[in-house]
Amino acid sequence: MSGATTLPDPVRAWAESVIGPVTSLDDAPLAAWPSPSRAWEVTAGRQGGGDRFWVKLSAAPLAFTRETFAHRHAVSYLGPGRAPRLTATSAQHLALITSTVRGTPLSALTVTGAALEAVRTAAELAHGGGLFAELLTLSTDR
Repeated sequence: MSGATTLPDPVRAWAESVIGPVTSLDDAPLAAWPSPSRAWEVTAGRQGGGDRFWVKLSAAPLAFTRETFAHRHAVSYLGPGRAPRLTATSAQHLALITSTVRGTPLSALTVTGAALEAVRTAAELAHGGGLFAELLTLSTDR
């Protein structure tokens, strides 16, 4: 998927059926994503709306499954406004549409062991450890 600067036509058609006509599109720099997945920040909306979204194509079905699972089950534990809101998914295209969030992208931050431990602890407390264990299983499956 590397090198694609525009949304593939079938993905764009699907995205527009969900969020309305795309009025602007910015390819996310490859260095910002630690995987071969591709992402674009889009502005779209019906009747001239200017809502911003991320359209992300996963490189493989397992990556799509992991990210979809995380959005559906783990992101809510971070609290409102702390993570993108999942808008739609397409298993056919291995694509996700999420909202944008203000702040610094994770790729621009240095995450310490202490911060990761805090997320782990919060996940365990919020879901009795079961959710965190399942996320670990998904992240270590090969």
